Amino acid sequence: MRFDLGTIGVLVALTFCVTSARPQTSGILAEGTYDDHDKSAPSPSPLVPVWHWKMTTIPGGGFAVEDAAMTINGNDLKYVEVFGFSKEWKPASFAFKTFSGGSAQPSVSLACEYRQDAISCDWFEDGKTYSSSLDVQGPKVFFPPGDDADTFWLMAAACVQAERTPGKITNVSGVTIDLSKPLLKFEVAESFAVAYIGQEELKFSLGTIRAHKFRIEDSTVWTTDSGLVLAMKDGGSSGGERRELVSLDDPAHMLLPALVQR
Repeated sequence: MRFDLGTIGVLVALTFCVTSARPQTSGILAEGTYDDHDKSAPSPSPLVPVWHWKMTTIPGGGFAVEDAAMTINGNDLKYVEVFGFSKEWKPASFAFKTFSGGSAQPSVSLACEYRQDAISCDWFEDGKTYSSSLDVQGPKVFFPPGDDADTFWLMAAACVQAERTPGKITNVSGVTIDLSKPLLKFEVAESFAVAYIGQEELKFSLGTIRAHKFRIEDSTVWTTDSGLVLAMKDGGSSGGERRELVSLDDPAHMLLPALVQR
């Protein structure tokens, strides 16, 4: 049960991404876009200027959030991310698929399922399947070992598991692939604290709303009651770049209630 670490190295260098392991319906519940530009940088990143996503229902009453397919090196490599949540807005699945050379079939994919006391994953490559799991109790989030994964929905997965009592800290285990091992193996890379600050009026690109405020290490995250991330800011309250939700089509107001003002 060995797999190609060279393939993993390429994916990590270009970015590790995710697609759902569960079948999805064609009905779109909502869709939106996050601006991930670092406006303080000399020039915006050409790789991930925005994250456009669509939310669809999945069996069991939950939903999946799928990012639009992204390409790198022209059409040589394409990847897509999907985050699965239960109907209670708890992380349910995390996976990715990559496509190379314009093929309609994925060359590599990883499909992970959350359980109460573990995360289990299947790696698919060259017609073979490699499986592994990691026992981990309590709140947890699977993080791909790349720098350009969709942080907005990863942070949503972390914040929805945190207790919403001002001053309360919830410890979340960050699970990832152990790249030092020749076999498919996972590890808890870190345990990070999610602190709930409380509620405050947030002005962002779509208007003003009373939002929930969290601190995760040196980042601040604002979410709606549902768990949708509205904005994130790195570097503390006095510095850092703030990235925001810049468009949202939510016809049933399932994710975001009417804004105070536009």
